[in-house]
Amino acid sequence: KIDQGAKQFTKSFIKLGTYTIFFLLGMLMFGFKEQSIITMISAISLGIGISLKEFLSNFAGGVVILFSRPFTIGNFIEMNDIMGEVSEIGVFSTHLNTLDSRKIIVPNNVVISKNIINYDANKYRRIQLTVPIAYEADPRTAIAELQNIAKTFKGIENDRVPFINIMSYGSSSVNIEYLVWTVNTGYHDYYNIRGNLMQYIIERFAEKNIEIPYNKIDVHFYNEDKK
Repeated sequence: KIDQGAKQFTKSFIKLGTYTIFFLLGMLMFGFKEQSIITMISAISLGIGISLKEFLSNFAGGVVILFSRPFTIGNFIEMNDIMGEVSEIGVFSTHLNTLDSRKIIVPNNVVISKNIINYDANKYRRIQLTVPIAYEADPRTAIAELQNIAKTFKGIENDRVPFINIMSYGSSSVNIEYLVWTVNTGYHDYYNIRGNLMQYIIERFAEKNIEIPYNKIDVHFYNEDKK
C-alpha cells in the first residue's frame, strides 16, 4: 500500500542487502572465521567510508527522500535547472524524464541539497499571464472582458478569486496582470489550458476591438540638396 517511489527504493535496498548476506555466507562456507570476517568488515567499512563518501551521501539522500517525500513517482518537478517527470527513486539516484523524452539521472545528495519545485504537489495551480493592451485602448473594457473570461472559460476554477489589474507600463503597451486558477491534473493538461486560454483572449479582444500592440519602428528618410 506504499507509493511507487518507496517500493523502488525498498527493492533496491533489499537487493543490496541480499547480495551482502550471500557474500558473508559464502565466506563462512569457505572456512573463514567469524572474527576474521568482523575484522575484514571493519576494514572494508573504513575504506568505503573514506573512498566512497559520495556514494554514502547519495544513500543518505535516498533515505531522506523516502521519509520526507518531497515528491513521488509521476510528479513533475524542477531542481538544479532540470525539469522532468519522476520515473524512479533509487538508493543512490533519482531518475527524471524530460519533456523531450530525455532521461536524466540525478544523484540523491544533489536532490536534497537543492531547491525542489514540485508542480503537482497542490490541488490547484495558478496560470499567470501578462496581457498587453495599446495605450489607445480602454483599460476598463479590457479588464471587464478578462474578468468575464475568468468566469466562463472551461478549465478555470471559479471558486478561487482571480487577480486582474494593471501592473506596469511598457514602451508600447499597458500591461495587465492576469492570475487565474485551474485544478492541477498534470502538466500536460495545465499547459493545454494555458495555451487555449491565451488563444481565446486574442479572439475575444479582436471581437471587442481591443488592440494587443506589438513593437513598431518608424523610419524617416531625409533628402539633402547637394551643391
